[in-house]
Amino acid sequence: MRWIPHDSMKAKEVADTLRSCGKLVDKEEPHMCFSSREAMSRFATRELGVSGARAAITRIHGNETPNSMYIVEQVTQLNNNVVPCHPMDFPYEVFYCHRPKEVQSLRVQLKGLKDGMPRVTAIAMCHMNTSNWDTQYFELLDGKCGELICHYMPTNYIMFY
Repeated sequence: MRWIPHDSMKAKEVADTLRSCGKLVDKEEPHMCFSSREAMSRFATRELGVSGARAAITRIHGNETPNSMYIVEQVTQLNNNVVPCHPMDFPYEVFYCHRPKEVQSLRVQLKGLKDGMPRVTAIAMCHMNTSNWDTQYFELLDGKCGELICHYMPTNYIMFY
C-alpha cells in the first residue's frame, strides 16, 4: 500500500471522497459509493426499478488530439431515470453513484470537422432544475442557479439507464 502524505492535496481529495461517500442516504437523491462495477450495476438496477440496468459511456472511436473539433451529427434521447457513476479520488477505484431527479440523458454522435478525425459517441446529461445545487457545480459547469445545465459525461464516467 502506498502512503499519502498527511497535508498533501491527495490527502485532501481522499478525505473529500470519504465525506461524500459517508453522507447520509437521501431519499430524494439516493447515493452510494462502490469499488466494484458489479455492485454499481446492482445499485443502479435496484434504484431504476428495472430487471437489468444498461450502461452507457462516452467513447472515442480512434485517437483524439487536444485540438480536435467536432460537429453534432445525431442526438438520441435515452431516459430521464438514470444513475450516473463518477470516479472519485482514492488510492483505488471508487465510484460515487446517485439517482438525480429532473434529468434527461442523451446519446450524441459527434463527427470530426476534418477527415480522419475520430468519431465520438458521447453521453450527455441535462439537469432541468438546478435550484438546489451546491455553488461549486455552477463554477465547474459555467452555469447559474435555476437554469437548465447540460454537460457531456467524461470517458471515465458510467451512466446506467
